[in-house]
Order: sequence, then C-alpha cells, then structure tokens
Amino acid sequence: MGERYDIVFLGGGPAGYQGAIRAAQLRAKVAVIEGREVGGVCLNRGCIPTKTVKASADTARAVRRAKEYGVEATGGVPDMAAVIARKDRVVGALRSSVERLFQANRIDLIRGTGRLLGRDRIGVEGEGGRTSVEAAKVVVATGSRPAVLTALPASPRVFVPDEMLFHPVLPARLLVVGGGVVGVEMAAIYRELGSQVTVVEVLDRILSSEDREMAEYLLKVLQRRKVKVLCRTKVETVRETPEGPRALLSDGSEIEADALLQAVGRRLNTDEIGLQEAGVAMDGARVIVDDHLRTNIPGIYAAGDVTGGWLLAHVAFAEGICAAENALGMESLMDRTAVPRCVFTTPEYASVGLS
Repeated sequence: MGERYDIVFLGGGPAGYQGAIRAAQLRAKVAVIEGREVGGVCLNRGCIPTKTVKASADTARAVRRAKEYGVEATGGVPDMAAVIARKDRVVGALRSSVERLFQANRIDLIRGTGRLLGRDRIGVEGEGGRTSVEAAKVVVATGSRPAVLTALPASPRVFVPDEMLFHPVLPARLLVVGGGVVGVEMAAIYRELGSQVTVVEVLDRILSSEDREMAEYLLKVLQRRKVKVLCRTKVETVRETPEGPRALLSDGSEIEADALLQAVGRRLNTDEIGLQEAGVAMDGARVIVDDHLRTNIPGIYAAGDVTGGWLLAHVAFAEGICAAENALGMESLMDRTAVPRCVFTTPEYASVGLS
C-alpha cells in the first residue's frame, strides 16, 4: 500500500491545484496526481498562452495605427518565433509559481497517470513504474482535451488549439474550423498578426452559446477586419497538398490554406480513469455531481471540466475550492447563477448572467 492522504486530487489543472491549496490551508495532508504539467490546459496550452500571444497581436496593431495618434512608428510586423518564445517564458514562469505554491503548502505532487482503484485508492503509472496511494477523500479533476474531426488528415499543418500556439511560423492563410469561442479568438488574434483568415461554422452563426445581438455585432467587426466567415457550412473532407491543406466545403467550394485549426469543442477526460468501475454515476462523459460537488459515491468528488457546464478556468477554480471544503467537513455551495465569461477577440466580448 502507498502513502495515505486526507485528500487526493486526480489532476493538477485549475480545479486540482486551487482545490489542493485550499485543502492544505485547512490543514489536510494533500497530494495532486498529474501526468503532464501542473496548471493544466489553461496555464500551459489554453488561456494564458492565448492571451500572451494576443498581447503581441494587440501591440502589432497599435504600432500599425500609431500614426493615427500622432506617433511616428515603423514596422508592426510580428516575429512569430519571438512571439512564441515570449509566450513560453510567461507560461514557464507561471508554472514555476504554481509548483512553488505546492512546496510552500506542503502539497505532494505525484507525477503520473492516475486511475481510481476503488473509493479510497488510486493507482499511479509514472516513469518509475506503478504505485498507488490511499485517500480518505478523492476529487476527480482531470479536465478536458480538444475534440477532433474524423474528416481531417494527420498532418503537421493541421492543428488543435492546444498545439497551435507552439507553432513558430505565422501561416499566410489560416482556415479555422469552428466559430465558437476558441475559433473566433484564434481567428481574431491571427488576423491581427497578419494571417488571411477564414472561419467555417456549421451552425447559422458564430458564438452560438452567447447573445445573438452581440455575436452579430462581433461578426461585423471581424468582417471589417477582413476575416471571412462562412456559416451554415460544413467541412466535408480535407486533403493534404504540397501547398497545404485543401478543404472541400458543403457548398461545393474548396479552400486552400497554409494551416488548418480545428476548434470544434472539447472532450471530457473521464474515460479510462476507473470511474465506471468505482460506480460513479455518469451522464455520457460527464460526472454527475450535486451543488456540493459530491458524486453518488461517498468520499468521491469531482470539479472542473469533468462536471460539464461552463468549461472555464475560473469556474474550475471555484469548483476545486468548493469540493475541497466539502470533502473536509465544511458546507460550501457551488453557485453558477452568474458566471462571467469573456472572448478575447479585438475588441473583447464579455458577458455575465442571462442573455
């Protein structure tokens, strides 16, 4: 048997690391099991990298428009390798800060892939082989990953959002498949960096989960900045050519691009982590929890993307903290009635509460 903890977080993303810190503040013996980088998608491949690259895009835009404000400036052409290098420095510094918070709060970081072996035991497979830990309480916080389209070929020029901001070459022509939050953000950012951008969305409008009037206003802004948006259009097939991906659309037209980004949603990381074997109630891939983040199995909680709903880092922060508090004897309630959310286009779009 491995070491025993008061509470173990399966996943070191926003829900896992915030919940772990809160549990440590409540004087619990805490461990976090993480197979990749601490901070999860948000810090390493999502929110922080996107906003860091957006800052570079906004700077390039400001330089190009400097003369309008009476300032003489030249250039404004981004060096994509330098943009990505700056992003990597920012992400690395923040990740180190999270690791130092673990050390300061005496949280054990267990490197490896975790799997429930029952209500109070987790198996871990890491570089050193297989081991296990015992936990009085477990919080499942394994997050999500990008969904992929079967029509797209495996290609070094076809990306998911988690990969796009690691690519040090600015594509002259970028095709974005998906007009949701991530697709619209990336379209706006890469247009400001200098790419010619086309967005293809199968639904009748972009940002289908947001207010129609505001989404239509943002669409007009994107179009004024020469982002081409095709709604009610589906990508039927994509084939690789020497010039780049070539997409056949449902209207019979074809689009050539230097890079293709598939931004078609996310899949919850709830498969192959032992939830079904442990008897945890599921709704498809989503873990069913109550307003205290409790599952149907006593001692097992879930927080973050795996619970469905808003797949947002700050929601995961709040859920991780709420799960930790309830697991350690407090009565905390997760209130989702007024969740703020933002789309980092230029200009940015923000909303809260009802549409």
